[in-house]
Amino acid sequence: MLTITIQPTSDGTTFKLDGKVVGPGVQNLERLWRHAREHAFHRTVRVDLTSVLLVDRDGKRVLKWMYEDGAELMAKDSVMKSVIENGDEWDKVNDDSLAAAARKQKEVRK
Repeated sequence: MLTITIQPTSDGTTFKLDGKVVGPGVQNLERLWRHAREHAFHRTVRVDLTSVLLVDRDGKRVLKWMYEDGAELMAKDSVMKSVIENGDEWDKVNDDSLAAAARKQKEVRK
């Protein structure tokens, strides 16, 4: 399940994602992004990925689109940072690596 919290800031908006960027959550994220583009196009939009556990192929597609549209993606996890920093290679990111990083992150939280 994906929880999306939209937090207004002094210079824009932050999308805080929590959970798994998969299935219906991706569709909701895409819908919210389209709305943000229409109504806050000239303001900074940040996407906080620090609490993301897993990203599927469609999730990577939407995050890539957001990044290419100018959203700032923020992450702590090294695998998630790799996804962000290698935007042109998003499809090559190994889903098993993302799942392993999510398991590791979950263990650290316990």
